[in-house]
Amino acid sequence: MIPDSFNLTLPDNFINNLQNEINMAYGPDRGKQSGLVLIPAFLNDFSKVLDRSDAGKIISEEYMTEDKLLHLILTGKRCFNTKGVEKIVISYEVRN
Repeated sequence: MIPDSFNLTLPDNFINNLQNEINMAYGPDRGKQSGLVLIPAFLNDFSKVLDRSDAGKIISEEYMTEDKLLHLILTGKRCFNTKGVEKIVISYEVRN
């Protein structure tokens, strides 16, 4: 569901937990459909935000759906390691 091109290291169970939050906000059927669009969109944008950030600096970005049912705050950083650049989602918070 999440393209490798985003090159993001995510917290354990991030996708499942976020999908569960989306399901709670929209109901199971609509939530599943919405999650297929929302999760990649949020992660794609956050990956781009991290690309533009200074290495080692912790960045937070807030996302809200148009209908304001879901508010997501992603926190992460871009750092260098032996394999090159790594973009890490450190934490996330969902508000319904």
